[in-house]
Amino acid sequence: MFLVGKKFRLRNKVIVVGNSVINKDVLNTLSNNFEVISLSPKNFKGEFTDFQNTIAIWIHFDTFLESSFIDKIREVPFLITTTTGLTHISMEIQNHFGNRLISLRGRSDFLSNITATAEHAWELITFNNNFLNSLGSVALGNWHRQEFIRPRQISTQTIGIIGFGRLGKMVANYSRAFKMKTLVYDIDNRVNKEANLQNFEVTNSVDELISLSDIVSLHASLKDNQEKIFSKQVLSLISKPTLLVNTARAGLVDEIAIVEEIKSKPYLTYRTDVMAFEEDGSSIQDSLLWQESKQNQRILITPHMGGANKEAIDLCEKELLRYFLKLAAS
Repeated sequence: MFLVGKKFRLRNKVIVVGNSVINKDVLNTLSNNFEVISLSPKNFKGEFTDFQNTIAIWIHFDTFLESSFIDKIREVPFLITTTTGLTHISMEIQNHFGNRLISLRGRSDFLSNITATAEHAWELITFNNNFLNSLGSVALGNWHRQEFIRPRQISTQTIGIIGFGRLGKMVANYSRAFKMKTLVYDIDNRVNKEANLQNFEVTNSVDELISLSDIVSLHASLKDNQEKIFSKQVLSLISKPTLLVNTARAGLVDEIAIVEEIKSKPYLTYRTDVMAFEEDGSSIQDSLLWQESKQNQRILITPHMGGANKEAIDLCEKELLRYFLKLAAS
């Protein structure tokens, strides 16, 4: 049986919040070594108070840890989150845990084989509402080909990729396979040089990229107090058919401005896997973006399912478990 390091030996509980761990092998390993307590995000924050003898808390992006929560978990040695982003964890708590905050961030070699989110971005890029409508029509017994003619080939369109990190590079290579003209913008000049070396065309600004692109896919990271990338000012520049895709972070987008521009520009489409209510703890029913999507096919929303791929989830949870056990034993 696994034996934790001397300074953690008296701590025998791991709190698993929500669906942060779903792989059976990972759960079995935890259960064989610790007392595993499974809690909902609501119970964890609102009702559970006994963190004594807890060695780790394992969460996902649906659990928000505000700074005010730090006093309750201050004595817990490890915080684990099955995410690359940390926007659901306050900076105070991040700083408190330091390298005892175990996440997927920075695990470049490992993450190079995790392609699920990039694949989902590509699904949103290539999806056509006519395709879905045609399935419904055929199910009703119709065979009206002319009603569902797609406007353009993917190969003749220009895609702009904002953020040329791990996922941006994957999507850029997908677009190259489809013979698209691919533009790149990143705030890091070193990354732009890398894009140039890979024969991608680098633009000087988000404004330039959007003005030249038919499709814009967002893959930037979110930093504290960062300005919106899809802002009202940037969106106002769009004057031709444009598809905007966001599988990055909702905080990079002004959702109210998106709704306003969608209403006034019949040639603008927005598809997203992330929404602001996830980051501020509000309800989806209060979202203007969601409300508009119910009546407008030019807004398409998926439920943050980019990484919701069983193979990818299994790999990520096993990687975090391995690292946690290594740290706890040291």
